[in-house]
Formats: sequence, structure tokens, C-alpha cells
Amino acid sequence: MTSDPPAPDDAAMPGSGAWLLARDPDRFLAASYAGQGRREALHALFALDIALGDAVAGTREAMLGEVRLAWWREALQALDAGTPAAEPVLTALARHVLPAGVPGAALAALEDGWLALLDDEPLTEAAIRSHGAARGGALFGFAGQVLAPGADGASARRFGELWALVDLAARVSDRRARDIALRLAGEALADGRPSLPRALRPLGALAAIAGRDLRRDLAGRRPGAPGRQLRMLAYMLGGW
Repeated sequence: MTSDPPAPDDAAMPGSGAWLLARDPDRFLAASYAGQGRREALHALFALDIALGDAVAGTREAMLGEVRLAWWREALQALDAGTPAAEPVLTALARHVLPAGVPGAALAALEDGWLALLDDEPLTEAAIRSHGAARGGALFGFAGQVLAPGADGASARRFGELWALVDLAARVSDRRARDIALRLAGEALADGRPSLPRALRPLGALAAIAGRDLRRDLAGRRPGAPGRQLRMLAYMLGGW
């Protein structure tokens, strides 16, 4: 006799908090600082970014990566018609992000940030700069809309670029691309550290640990480590 398969654990589905904790504990912790009712939207947005990154990770054929990203673009645009594909991240976005005023067509533009990494081999400074703005800047901009509707999102987008550039530097194997990303991140940090409304501070906390990684030249970078948690908490309590 065979037993029935276990029911799927919704808490561990892509787009959920449990799934995000396993994939990126830093972003899970940042989302935990958000107001009640906003965390699920951040979980979904961060899961989308991870899914887009997975679409290009390890892709040797640029065309294959482009095809995968094109699927996501079309699926995100379809959200506005109320016809999400049967995919957990899309379901989470439809449930938590679109009602916050961020349409699927806008989310689809996040694809551009990842496409930039497929355009050039090796990566150029222009491609890396585009990735920082079109991925991190846009992602934090959308997150800002969810956290504080109507707030000026320029500072959040600046922090998003910093975060994305440092994150890219930690992931690329090409030393030259890594150094370019860190240099651009340093320039972004040197431009200033604007204060954010309290509602947007979860995004500032991610920028704060990106700044920490930058100062340490990525040495000892381990997402979710106690030192990173303390740095995020310190930012939430007192800013930079």
C-alpha cells in the first residue's frame, strides 16, 4: 500500500517568507522590519528578483537566457489582465503586489536589469551600471511604493543601485567585472547617504549591509550572519 503524497507546504513555496529565508536571509530579515501587511509584498518582490537571476545564472548561451527572461516578461504583463500563469511567484505578486498599485507591466521592466548581463562578454562598465539601475534601482523603487505609497522613491532607488552593484560583485567570477561593480558602488555611496522615511528603512537596512560589504571588499560576506543582522538592526534604530 502506498501513502498519499504530502500536501504542499504553502509556507515553503517560492514567494513565501519561509522560501525567502532559505534563499536570502538578509532580504528576509529586511522584510521582517516592514509594517504588518507589507511583508508579503516584499517577499514576493524579492522572490521575483531571485527568479529572474536564476533565469540567467549559469547560462552559457545568451539566447537561452533571453528566452527565459522573455517568458517572465510576458507572464508579468499578463498579470494586469488577471491571468497569472500557474507559477507560485506570479501568484504571490498578483495577491500582494498588484493590489499595492504596482502593475505587472511595470514589474516586467525588471527583466532589463538582467538582460544587461547577457549583452556583453566580458561585462562592460555600461552593462554593470545598467544592471545596478534597472535591477536594484527599479526593485527598491517598487518596494518603496509598497512600503510607503506616494513617498518620493529617489533615495530608495539610489540605495537599490548600491545594493545591486555589491550583490553583483559578490556573484561574478570575473575579477575585472567585480572590481568595476565595487568601484561604481563606492561612487554611489560617496554621493551621500540620504535619510529615508521610517516606512522605507527596511530598504536602507539592505543598503547598510551593502556598504559594510563594500568597506570590507566583500571579505567574510555571509548572508544571514550575526554581524550582518546587528548592522541591519543598528541602521533601523539609528540610521547610518
